[in-house]
Amino acid sequence: MKRNIALLLLGILPLPLGYALNFVILSLPSSSILLYAVSIGFLLLWVLLARRVSAREGQPIVQALLLSAFGLLMLLLVFYQELVMGRYWLNLLGAAPQLYFLPLLSLGFTLSNVLIQPFLPTLEMWLVYLLAWLLLFAAGCAGCFWKARGK
Repeated sequence: MKRNIALLLLGILPLPLGYALNFVILSLPSSSILLYAVSIGFLLLWVLLARRVSAREGQPIVQALLLSAFGLLMLLLVFYQELVMGRYWLNLLGAAPQLYFLPLLSLGFTLSNVLIQPFLPTLEMWLVYLLAWLLLFAAGCAGCFWKARGK
């Protein structure tokens, strides 16, 4: 039970990281290489954190879902705002989902250019957020499976 709560709480980590990254992007001249480095570093950190917090005897997919549950909530907020409302709210619930995925957006854009852009005439932002969540979930799965294997 303690591990499940730890997984859920750890899932909030991208939000403060996104706020910090937003501050850095707005304050300093940034480059795409820096953003890619942040994305890859964050995914590696996510794998290590998932390995550290997950239980060896637990089901890795379920633990990865618990770890990504807050991200799934953020993804649902993005979907609602983009697909239903057609705009983002001008409050914390509008900014938080965008900033939650900010550390992974550069990789999400790259994946969307390779996987989605050849088939769609215009890029939909919600697809980039979906790919960012899938990256987060895959990294969580990698860490949980790593722990389950006992290596």
